[in-house]
Amino acid sequence: MMFSFKVSEASSISNMTYTFYKSADGVVFDTNNAINIKIPAQGSTVRVDYGTNITVNGVGYLELFNITNASLGTMTNYGVTYGIKQLAP
Repeated sequence: MMFSFKVSEASSISNMTYTFYKSADGVVFDTNNAINIKIPAQGSTVRVDYGTNITVNGVGYLELFNITNASLGTMTNYGVTYGIKQLAP
């Protein structure tokens, strides 16, 4: 997954946390085993791009539940991009 955002406060060195819930059917989501991705805001007003792999072990659906901004600044221009790696036959 690729995450991007911009923070309006240059002195804020804290984490942005993206929380995802997993589901097998897209209806009932497991709220007890959330996937939390913590990304450092880096104390900058420039755009932050962060990429990581998420292992979901065959889960069919991910729901972006929330984004937590722990900095003093306003978080803008945020986005999430994903790609799917299919297993070879």
